[in-house]
Amino acid sequence: MKAAAADPAYGYLTMRTDQNIRQWIRHACQSNDVAELAQTFLVEWNRRFTRRLGDGHYSLLSMRARIRLSSPLWPRASDIDRQETVIHEACHVLVFYKWIFNRICG
Repeated sequence: MKAAAADPAYGYLTMRTDQNIRQWIRHACQSNDVAELAQTFLVEWNRRFTRRLGDGHYSLLSMRARIRLSSPLWPRASDIDRQETVIHEACHVLVFYKWIFNRICG
């Protein structure tokens, strides 16, 4: 897990941004009964995302979840849009994780 996420609005690392994102990810994981998955998430910033605020993926090879967020759009998004995007992308990861887990172990 990265120590802090880059806040593109200010161009430097902020613990507040990272804490908010981590809190939203934990909320999504706990709400879907996979709280243990929250600690596997990597948060990355992508300068090429100019039409979407984020995306989420789960890698079977690394057994890690990843959310990529748009550094150009993040500063212009409202707080509620930021929160909803992180939770939405985390849910994409959770659906895939739970589907794979149920297929393999279920």
